[in-house]
Amino acid sequence: MKKLESLSASQEKVLARCADYWVGQALLAGDSLDAAGAAGTIHYWYKTSGLPEPLVLVADSPLGCQQALGAYRRHPDGPSGPSDFAGHTPARTIMRNMAVVWSDADRAVLERVDWDLRYRVEHEICLRVGAPVKLQVWSRVCRQIKTLAGSGFEDFSSWGLAWLADWHCYYDFWQRIGMVGHPLLRLAMEQIKSGVFMSVLLDGLAVLARRPAEIHRNGTGELHNNAGPAIRWRDGCEFYFLNGIPVDEQIITTAGSKLDSALLLKTRSPEERRELVRKIGIERVCRELHAKTIDRWNGYELLELPLPDMATRAKYLKMRNPSLGVYHLEGVPPGIKTCREALSWRIGGRKWNPAELT
Repeated sequence: MKKLESLSASQEKVLARCADYWVGQALLAGDSLDAAGAAGTIHYWYKTSGLPEPLVLVADSPLGCQQALGAYRRHPDGPSGPSDFAGHTPARTIMRNMAVVWSDADRAVLERVDWDLRYRVEHEICLRVGAPVKLQVWSRVCRQIKTLAGSGFEDFSSWGLAWLADWHCYYDFWQRIGMVGHPLLRLAMEQIKSGVFMSVLLDGLAVLARRPAEIHRNGTGELHNNAGPAIRWRDGCEFYFLNGIPVDEQIITTAGSKLDSALLLKTRSPEERRELVRKIGIERVCRELHAKTIDRWNGYELLELPLPDMATRAKYLKMRNPSLGVYHLEGVPPGIKTCREALSWRIGGRKWNPAELT
């Protein structure tokens, strides 16, 4: 049997619709959750994995998921701490069993589809679904939740729309164009539509978090909102982002004209400083921080800033990022006197590297 080597125009449209569908399922379908269906799904996978049936709790956000876990640990009849759990053994077991289903389906795909085409479709789905859902949302939310939860944080499992959307999109596409038909795969895809965004799966306990009630993104799928939280859940859990960079609420809620340029000196993240420069404006930043231009060359400027608590005047190279259309101020050694020297230093990668202003 000749293998499929390329997609037709109609199949390309199916791929695009499939990607949009799973991004929508994960991020844009609202925060409704079929609690009974989600619990039934969890019980199914625990049972088929040879695990005892767990208590299933539903939380209104990923942070609520961690809080529910903490409350359960503090309950008189519950475990006293993380050491009383067997860790993520159930999650690993369940995901291994799901991987068996995916592997069987993948073998069926490769029997009918050329390897290069399979790889191309996988890569396309990674870009269209994996990047905006898993990389831009799941990973960033996890980092924020981990910071808030502190020492009581329990790693989220890989079960939920935030992690599985791209996997299911991949197999859903092949099913839609008739390349694979796997009953357990269809079951898994239907189950995940219950609306579980993230989860913690432990021995005897499964805590499920619903999808966000509100989400805002820029044109490349990064979390972004100039006017409020970029992502918010019904219980009030919310996070602020500018172009995928987590920022303090003050930066969002304060107009750029009212923001103090001195905030740049207190901000440790180069990415957050970049967004501050973008919002405040490079000219006002330089003016209010009393920047002195000591050299110009080919669109670059070498600036000297009288920063507090520094024996020597700090020097920064002002340059425009053409892909983002924003300016950066990057710290360079104090002995540098020209833009060309600063650029040579950047290319040379010397070990001495002052903190970046942005």
